[in-house]
Amino acid sequence: MKDYYSLDLVFFSFSGVVVDRGKLQYSTSPSVMAIASTEERNIPIPSFRDPRTVVHIFNLEITKGSFDYKVLTKLSNIQFYSPTSKIEKLKPLVFNDQMGLKIVSNHAFFSEIPNRGYTGNSDTVNFIIHAIDCEIESN
Repeated sequence: MKDYYSLDLVFFSFSGVVVDRGKLQYSTSPSVMAIASTEERNIPIPSFRDPRTVVHIFNLEITKGSFDYKVLTKLSNIQFYSPTSKIEKLKPLVFNDQMGLKIVSNHAFFSEIPNRGYTGNSDTVNFIIHAIDCEIESN
């Protein structure tokens, strides 16, 4: 992966916990927000995606054994293995890159069980968090 933010340079909070060590990669799905189509009289007409339908994806690369690793592991275990309702599994998320992009959601969740390697050269774990129904502030 590339184009990471260093977590000590941005603000990232999930479920009320500030994660400030490691790396973060941000993306969206889909990434195409507007298209031009020629539906009427062969004149291009722009069509814009409803921003509420976009999934914001945060890929956190965290060092195994760190405080952030322990907290995120506990939160992911609760989400995946506890008999709580779907609503209770959705958590608040705040991301601010300190350069003009701020994302706030009350509907964030882990999308995958983190893969862990226990070899000598495997010292990080990726936690992938999806956020939906986000409020976006951009300067």
